[in-house]
Amino acid sequence: MWEVNERGANGKAPTWAGGENQILILPPGTAHSIGWRRRAGMVVIHASLIWAQGAAASLPLVPALDPFSAYTLCDTLIGGLLLDLEVRCKSAEPHNSVELLAHGAFLATRILKAKANVLHRQSEGSVILGPESKARVCDFIESNLADKITIPALAREARLSVSHFTMIFKVTTGLTPEQYILRSRLWRARTLIETGTRTIGEIAYATGFADHSHLTVQFSRMFGAPPKAFRPVVRQL
Repeated sequence: MWEVNERGANGKAPTWAGGENQILILPPGTAHSIGWRRRAGMVVIHASLIWAQGAAASLPLVPALDPFSAYTLCDTLIGGLLLDLEVRCKSAEPHNSVELLAHGAFLATRILKAKANVLHRQSEGSVILGPESKARVCDFIESNLADKITIPALAREARLSVSHFTMIFKVTTGLTPEQYILRSRLWRARTLIETGTRTIGEIAYATGFADHSHLTVQFSRMFGAPPKAFRPVVRQL
């Protein structure tokens, strides 16, 4: 667990607390502190107002904390960039500062654009899922990826009618419930594939796909390569 403190104009320090896999967006110069009680990964983006609005017009630059999934499910390229950044940071090889700078700038641009799209929908006065309702729905999806997930079940979690839920879920996330569920399953599958501990068939069953072929087709469409391409490389000595 970790905490981030930012001292506001009133002298008080509001606190954000969460686990790993978080993205924190801050204006440069914002006082903050991060402490880990265990190994965790987080991306911190310091972006000037001029640069942020150049990347995503009319984006108000205020401290914001979101989980990776808020971005990776809507933009698969962000997920790939985050994974590549993790590999680069863990690598024992000396980093090429120019490549890392370019990588970071591109990742930050995609994240800010995704953030701006969400804020734009909110500024239009569209009704969106509240934080608690959204959390219940997303937690339900993550906890039931191996099973059949129905729209009525999700609507019950949000405490809304099916038609109302379907409409505001897309406004909130930019995806239909079916698209969100599919992408959640594919990201879970990718995580399991990269461990190298299960067969593709076992992973397909664990993430709600009919079989190996069904997972492979959907996986290739989303990530541009079949599941086997994401298995860890075993080096022969």
